Amino acid sequence: NNDLNPVWNEHFEFIVEDATTQHLVVKIYDDEGIQASELIGCAQIKLKDLVPGKVKDVWLKLVKDLEIQRDNKYRGQ
Repeated sequence: NNDLNPVWNEHFEFIVEDATTQHLVVKIYDDEGIQASELIGCAQIKLKDLVPGKVKDVWLKLVKDLEIQRDNKYRGQ
């Protein structure tokens, strides 16, 4: 909340059907309370790059849109 360098120490569990083809998509929003949350950026990681049951600390470069890579603006990681 109101932090320019937030840290999420979160734990998530997912059911994976096919780790060779599926991706984990992360979308980061700026929550301004009353106003609609604004998308800061998104990123994805291939599930085949993760090992079940193992913690992996990763930094992902945020982009505006996963489909269109024209935007070169730095959105964080």
